Amino acid sequence: MDFSYDEISEVCGIDTGLVKSRLYSARQN
Repeated sequence: MDFSYDEISEVCGIDTGLVKSRLYSARQN
């Protein structure tokens, strides 16, 4: 669920989504 949300947020370009997506990516990577 989180992954999907991050993806959608990134596409939308929401600040919160972008930050969360970056943090998630860094943690996964």
